[in-house]
Amino acid sequence: RLSLVGSEMCIRDSPHTDSESEKQQLLLNLIIKCNENGRKLDARNYIRRLEMKAAMHLHAKNPAQLAYELSLSHSQFLEQSYSTSNLHLGKIEKQFNYVPETHPYINFLYKLKSDLYYYQGNYSALMSSLEKQAKARTKTLNDDCPEYHRYKMEVALAEISFGKDLLKAKRIYAFSYFQFLEKELAFSSAENIKYLAVLSDLYVRLSQFDSATIFQQKALEANLQLNGENSSIIWLTGYDSSILTKDKLYKNALELYK
Repeated sequence: RLSLVGSEMCIRDSPHTDSESEKQQLLLNLIIKCNENGRKLDARNYIRRLEMKAAMHLHAKNPAQLAYELSLSHSQFLEQSYSTSNLHLGKIEKQFNYVPETHPYINFLYKLKSDLYYYQGNYSALMSSLEKQAKARTKTLNDDCPEYHRYKMEVALAEISFGKDLLKAKRIYAFSYFQFLEKELAFSSAENIKYLAVLSDLYVRLSQFDSATIFQQKALEANLQLNGENSSIIWLTGYDSSILTKDKLYKNALELYK
């Protein structure tokens, strides 16, 4: 991904940008980075630039309009205005009807939808969105590609989070994590810690406490390597009833290590 400074330079200096479409994509990337880094004023300024670009075209289905609606939806999502975020996604579906699977925004669009459905607690919509991602990715990725297995893990994490098909989640872990991603990821990476922590939670939900303890210890060890002696994984402190009845274990894990 482009650095924030590098992206800003590309926007200012037209020789670095081959087309108007690339400029719009860079603007969208800048808005995302500014929002994630707490630079809300800069993000709003870039959103206004996208809005002006969209207004220059009479046709509602122009690329700038798509980037503009996506930027607004993402900004509202980060501010936890989920209904407003969903409203802008609805405008995209209404105005564009179909966004090609090869479109440069498609993965971000799917990810934003999935995150929105997750935080709204909409299990059926979330799983439908993940299935659409599956169809999109299987057209371009084979089953030995790490990105394909990251998608599969998103399905597993959603099943665990909602306490639905836990055995399906276990099967996905057995294939996508243990046969592929575990070999690709650094043990102490934030992504691996997330998978280990949620796996421990899965075994708790399945009442397999010996396995839960093993992966709890692995998650703690990896977290120690990554963050040092004074760090802790607050949602993995034991298996007393006050811990087991919490519904936000997975959500806490995601927010700490996403």
